[in-house]
Amino acid sequence: MNCQKIFLKNGAFKYITDYFKLHNHHHLINLYLKFFDYFRKIFEMRSANLASLSLFFGFLILESAADYVCSGGTRIPDNDVEARANQIYSRGVSLNASRTPGQDRVEDIEFDGDADSGDLAFTGDFYPQITSSGTYKITVDYPSKKILLLETTVFVGGNIVVNCKKH
Repeated sequence: MNCQKIFLKNGAFKYITDYFKLHNHHHLINLYLKFFDYFRKIFEMRSANLASLSLFFGFLILESAADYVCSGGTRIPDNDVEARANQIYSRGVSLNASRTPGQDRVEDIEFDGDADSGDLAFTGDFYPQITSSGTYKITVDYPSKKILLLETTVFVGGNIVVNCKKH
């Protein structure tokens, strides 16, 4: 019996993929499946316990993927933030070529600074797949591509803007 059948029999494989789906880590499922297949090939004719241990540690490594943590403990997966940041950056570079001096917003991108001075940043809205009372914006520096995730919480009398930290 190969490792995959052992895991299916014991329910561990299904448990791990269900866990990823439940916690919105769909992006990790394919990586986990590749990881599983790699170890299945290595340990196919060896001890299932060794394969189990390897997969357990692989699961821990995958689960420790970087997240941005915002106020109140809201966690947003790093690859969701980076994907949107790349869109904002590309769009910002494209729109910057056609914007007039002093124009701070073109379509859905806000501009801060000037490329000629080496101090330019693009900001765009971000809608994570989480439920939160805050709204989010991503600022990407040009040309360094440094990403800043901002969470805004509105309350009576004003609002608070907080940097989300990458962990």
